[in-house]
Amino acid sequence: MSWITLRLRVTTPLFNGHDDEPLRVSSLRGAMRYWFRALAGTKVGPSIRTLRRLEDEVFGSTTNPSPVRMRLGKLPQTRRNPCLSFLDSTRFPDQLRKEPAIGYLMGQGLGTIVKGRYQITRPYVFPDHKYFELKMALSEDSRINALTLASLWMVCAYGGVGSRVRRGFGKIRIIGATLHDQKSVTPWTESSLQTPGLTHYKELDDRQRLQPIGPLDDCLEPIDDLLKQIGAPDEARPWRDDEIPTYPVFSSKWTCAGLSAYSASSWAELLAHVGRQYRLSRATADNSASRTNYWPKVKTPERDAVLHGNSNRFPLGALGLPVVYSKDKVTVGERRASPLWMHPVMEDGEWRLFSFAFHNTFLPAETEVRLSGKIRKSVIITDDDVVNRTSDWIQRMRHDPAPYRLPGEEG
Repeated sequence: MSWITLRLRVTTPLFNGHDDEPLRVSSLRGAMRYWFRALAGTKVGPSIRTLRRLEDEVFGSTTNPSPVRMRLGKLPQTRRNPCLSFLDSTRFPDQLRKEPAIGYLMGQGLGTIVKGRYQITRPYVFPDHKYFELKMALSEDSRINALTLASLWMVCAYGGVGSRVRRGFGKIRIIGATLHDQKSVTPWTESSLQTPGLTHYKELDDRQRLQPIGPLDDCLEPIDDLLKQIGAPDEARPWRDDEIPTYPVFSSKWTCAGLSAYSASSWAELLAHVGRQYRLSRATADNSASRTNYWPKVKTPERDAVLHGNSNRFPLGALGLPVVYSKDKVTVGERRASPLWMHPVMEDGEWRLFSFAFHNTFLPAETEVRLSGKIRKSVIITDDDVVNRTSDWIQRMRHDPAPYRLPGEEG
């Protein structure tokens, strides 16, 4: 059995639970499984049973332990300070000073607004220059080793760990690796295992798609080999161009991706800007007549059209459910994760946002989305809404540093 050691660093605040455990192997494995499915799905297509068999080969199952063991060490400490400096909007440019923009990305699950200021209510790991270690005991099968490392690499390159990873939090980077046996992890090297810099994301921006490139492309061959080993059925095949995937998967057609034109000198400034832009992209209607003490005075057009009107079209829901209108005491839909991912990336002190979306089917067939609370009725959210809303965000952010503005605000 051969061990390898990876050195990782937290780069944006990581929220991994309600206790003081900064990070668990189980949390990391869960994220790795998600990204493994997205990669393996390029080969197995609609055969969910085959996808599950592949996943069990690489990560183990309830009856068989994982072939690759993992152990965390030198973990950072969690904090419980509710009012951190990065939540102080006065540190940022003028347009960000009136609103808790980072708090908007954190949402209601990680904190609350007290007297106009966002306060964190969950323990978290704060990003710094320290690193922690992940030791991995490799299996005897180099294909399984390669795909396990690919899954970890994707967690760091595109995803994250913990809460609100799709809104820029819980990001970690691989900053170093020590490999004792290169052949046991082929095609990975100590260099290629490190989380990429901006060049990688610029290449994906050129394609405007989330596709397997670089070392990930080299990991498709081990998937083919494992499919032969397990005797994959005929239905295990790549998705056709006329098929909408039923789960998130890397694709040259059913994804979109882009790198922001805006750049910042810190992750906090970047996310403050992104938080404001994201809010203005959702709430496009003027609400200056409101007496509620909040800023900016905007609202979603769906509030008037659906909650207080006769429309049953709710495209806003394509960015994730539920949508909560606390003032109206209305909740729209049950939990459905957002297809839009916001991933802060950096190189040499320059931070930019890499946004991408999976355009798989958003809701299972025959799913009814209902308003609950003071207003009760059904609304419609389509797969086209997902494509349109996510593509609009990604394309606008690619071409304009601040594409979304207040109603009446000059460009």
